[in-house]
Amino acid sequence: MDKHHCALQDVLIGMDQMALKLHKAKFFADRPDLASKRKKSAIAISSVWHPPLDMEISAFLRHLRRDVVSSFVDSPLRRNYIWLDCKAIQWLKQHKSEIVIADADKGLGDVLLPRSWVSAELDRLLHTGFRRLSETEYVNATFDARCTMESATRQMEASGVISSSQARFICNGLFSKREGSFRLTVKLHKCPMVGRPISNLSHSWIAPASLFLCDMLSPLQSRLPHVVSSSDEFLRDLPQQVPVDFELATIDIKNLYPSIHTEHLLKVLSDDVLDFYGHNAKARYIICVLELVLQNQYILHRGECYQAFGIATGIPPGVFLANIYVGHLDAIVHQEHADHLAFFKRFVDDAVCCASNINAVHDSLNSWRGELVWEITGRGGRMRKGEPSVAFLDVQLSHCNGVMHWAAFRKPLNRYLYLPTASCHPSSVSSSIIRGETYRMWRINKSRCDLLSNLQFFARRLAMRGYAFQDTWATICKTLAKLEASGRSSNTEHRKFFLVLKYSSSVPSKVLKSCFSKHARALKGIFKHDVSLHLAFTVQRNAFRLHYHDKWRWHLYTERVVGGSVFL
Repeated sequence: MDKHHCALQDVLIGMDQMALKLHKAKFFADRPDLASKRKKSAIAISSVWHPPLDMEISAFLRHLRRDVVSSFVDSPLRRNYIWLDCKAIQWLKQHKSEIVIADADKGLGDVLLPRSWVSAELDRLLHTGFRRLSETEYVNATFDARCTMESATRQMEASGVISSSQARFICNGLFSKREGSFRLTVKLHKCPMVGRPISNLSHSWIAPASLFLCDMLSPLQSRLPHVVSSSDEFLRDLPQQVPVDFELATIDIKNLYPSIHTEHLLKVLSDDVLDFYGHNAKARYIICVLELVLQNQYILHRGECYQAFGIATGIPPGVFLANIYVGHLDAIVHQEHADHLAFFKRFVDDAVCCASNINAVHDSLNSWRGELVWEITGRGGRMRKGEPSVAFLDVQLSHCNGVMHWAAFRKPLNRYLYLPTASCHPSSVSSSIIRGETYRMWRINKSRCDLLSNLQFFARRLAMRGYAFQDTWATICKTLAKLEASGRSSNTEHRKFFLVLKYSSSVPSKVLKSCFSKHARALKGIFKHDVSLHLAFTVQRNAFRLHYHDKWRWHLYTERVVGGSVFL
């Protein structure tokens, strides 16, 4: 809903933020090596350094600010919701104690659920994937772990194994931050419907150490030959020709993260770290951090503390840990079935293979660790025999007499609830959705016929959300033309600076753009390269997301800080 009224103060605040970027660009204008330098790692606290003020930039900003203030006239706020929207919001407020709005798994959108079902499902997930701790046990364990983390980190900093910035980042908030929270996403595609446990540890005290592990484990994952990170990477490695009689299949692990034994995971990953980094202090510190993170995956739910088994769903290095761990099984399968396997690729817990004997591959996967149960979720793909295609990630695979074919895969339960035209979003968002889906279809459809068919389907679905089919198709054709002529070079010397505002119908876009154009020549005279000013927008929160975090606080229960006197 369009509820935010853009005031002059909002514009002036945005100009202050834009001014900082202009001063930085001017300060680094004669030092291209520093100006083009990018942050290579996330394990560093953000700098609060500000560049010295440039006289030319300051004078330019004074003239621009004076012009904006004198010409600013806010546009009228246009109401963009109807009677039915108002009644829906009223109903949600009346029933907020009985319902929960949760995320659906597989990207299927938001789901309206009875609070009683969510409460019962959360209890079931907690009992199957977590261990409940007493207050005393929790306080003692987490205090010891925090002290160990700080001591080991300071020792490695003193010996030069890690940098001072890395040490500050890992110890940042170590004794002040709380544990993670707990929620679920709903698996609508399952019958009966169940939930997937999500442990939100991004703001817990182990979050900095978890990000440190992401950096350290990333090179180990990159050397895994059978792991893919996207459909792009998978299609690049996919062979064009396979044996005629080979069958395609997808094989998934059932509940991978909570099923992993922590002790075995630590042993396997410790050996991998030592093998990659060598038997030195850095490797031993990585193993120490790995043990502390895996053994202290705590969440607070309804005032009680729980410890996760295996790998908590939601921990930052979860994908790295799972890929490296199961990567040992990938090597075993490829070694045992090398002569009867056309390809084998895996994305975390989902694997796809093309082999002469799928059952033999399935048996090998299930023979490694008893707690990891693999299930065949789809098989076939031989068009000569009339078998259905096999879906992996967002593509469906098949082959005709050995020639591989792929096209876009669409989930049967997808409702295609794209952004409606009445929503409070700038027009660039709608065009970006069209261009983004066009590019995705261009990547994952092998034949031109499949590409056009999927794009027409997409345009028809957008028409059901209020978009004109002709306008959508024109944008699609324009995007395709650019993709087909993507070899042309672009102008890399032009640099854009943005005034960021919260989008609303009351934003005087024409007035602001007129002020930018009026002072464009003065700005170009300050920099050596071509520069320009533009508007950029953030969006208002929708009605469902406005109180998204509040619903997980469970107002029927009183949250209490366990061990707060120790850490907070």
